[in-house]
Amino acid sequence: MKNLKSFSIIAIIFAIAIASPTVQAQKINIGLFGLLGTGTTMNTYKPGLVANVLPSVAFIGKKTYHNAIYDAINAQAVVINGFMYNDREDIYLVTGKYFEKNGGTLGIGWEHLFTGGELSAFLYAEYDTNWNDLTDINTHFFSVGLIVPLQFTIWKK
Repeated sequence: MKNLKSFSIIAIIFAIAIASPTVQAQKINIGLFGLLGTGTTMNTYKPGLVANVLPSVAFIGKKTYHNAIYDAINAQAVVINGFMYNDREDIYLVTGKYFEKNGGTLGIGWEHLFTGGELSAFLYAEYDTNWNDLTDINTHFFSVGLIVPLQFTIWKK
């Protein structure tokens, strides 16, 4: 039943993203993001491994993008809204909703794109917290690392 609920919430997020008049997509990509990095909670400052594979659907415009992601490790649906301020760098806002506990993710990040032939990767830095309790220092998290997108364009304007 939890999987059905999770799938329903993700389907609703995708439908809203597709139907939204603010998403004037130039292309739509579907695929996975490989994430590898290190991070720390703000109260311990002890680094830990950040690793995940995230299925996603991305709506990419001329200067903005909207990425709907399912994070199975943390059991949450995530939406990333980004602004590309030049050809290689962007800033983004992360919002997410946990399925199995109260609250969700709220964060801000920066990415720098590296390309080599057909491959691309993003160096990222991100600061997140649980929006259910913004004052709890234990929920504040900073991470840096590498994101490798494995996506395919399914529609192009």
